[in-house]
Amino acid sequence: MAKKETILPSEVIESLGEQMREDKTEVAPPTDKGPEPIQPINDTYSGSLDDAASLLLRQLVPAVRDYAFELCDLTLKIPRWQLVLGAVLAQFESGTLQAPSIDPSWRQIEVAVGVSTCKYVKCGKTFPPKRFGQSYCSPQCGNLARKEEIDRINKEKAHDLKIRKHIESIEMGKVATS
Repeated sequence: MAKKETILPSEVIESLGEQMREDKTEVAPPTDKGPEPIQPINDTYSGSLDDAASLLLRQLVPAVRDYAFELCDLTLKIPRWQLVLGAVLAQFESGTLQAPSIDPSWRQIEVAVGVSTCKYVKCGKTFPPKRFGQSYCSPQCGNLARKEEIDRINKEKAHDLKIRKHIESIEMGKVATS
């Protein structure tokens, strides 16, 4: 079967030609001014950027974080912020920036900056948290706090059971006397 060619009526072609001739809009090439200048802190911003990159890299699992630190510090000998921005740029250039790998734990993270206080009553030390929501300075404090909470709950349950049995014995006594 022969393919039919579609021929536009001459009126449509003339109309398109007129519109193209009438459209005198000049299209300016995009102006890429580059990144916004960064205001230096204490006459240097490289240190601040490196601190920020280190903070971001610390959110990764230890194996990836340590590898990134090794790449920057030993192999490539570049500031950490250059690796972070270089990775973003490489994703953009490869067309994968719109589909990043997102760790599910990052959806709820609020980066803890500074120090926290251990919530174990007998400790109360200040410590730099290693993850969001960290309540105790060490696994030992966390285990001791949980043990004390379990002991407290068991003690309350035993007390409640004792009271229930006492009430039942009183009620049984009333039933027996009636």
